[in-house]
Amino acid sequence: MAETNVRPKELMVDEKWDRCLDLVLHRSVYGSLAGIAGALLLFRGPSTRLASIAFGAGLGLGSAYTDCSHIFDGHIRKWPMPSPPSPSPNIQSSQSFPDAPTMDSSPTKGDEDVVSSGDER
Repeated sequence: MAETNVRPKELMVDEKWDRCLDLVLHRSVYGSLAGIAGALLLFRGPSTRLASIAFGAGLGLGSAYTDCSHIFDGHIRKWPMPSPPSPSPNIQSSQSFPDAPTMDSSPTKGDEDVVSSGDER
């Protein structure tokens, strides 16, 4: 009879943890090394160099965390796309600017004063 390579579920979880720990170690080290290289090339002060190294390590840890969550969940989560706001058909430009004159409105008393003062020159 042929042997089947079916592993118990407990061993599969152990493999997932091993893979995640490997990802965390490698990516945090690679991120730190990238931070060191960037710090040596770009920054002169010790605090900015340390911040650059910490930023690189944080990027590596964040990347490893994302991949580990995909390993344990088994799929990539798809976030729903936000729908764009639809304009309401009953909104007019005069509602957004109440003092703005519209094309079909007649001049008000204040508008007549402006028009008459321009004709006096």
